[in-house]
Amino acid sequence: MDIFIVGYENCCYYQRVCQKLPTATQITCDLPINRDKIRRKIVQCIHNRKLIDFAQLHFWSPQIICCTLKYAICIDGEDAFNKINNLGNYVHEQIIKYNN
Repeated sequence: MDIFIVGYENCCYYQRVCQKLPTATQITCDLPINRDKIRRKIVQCIHNRKLIDFAQLHFWSPQIICCTLKYAICIDGEDAFNKINNLGNYVHEQIIKYNN
């Protein structure tokens, strides 16, 4: 699974998520803050994967995208990320829900 964290380098929420996921690919957006910049970066990560929870995104910093070969699971910010106990299990559960 590939994990992407998209946000602003100077954002404390982005920095904390990056510390918790040190092997994730960190993608930063240039200032000034613009949600469309974050959306475009996310779309670049997703490619042709099936989207799970993309409609939940608010395009603020950070956004976490977990990609498998077929799916892109979107996590809307640090608060949503902090509610997840095991990221691998969460991704697996979201894919099952999507397919049911």
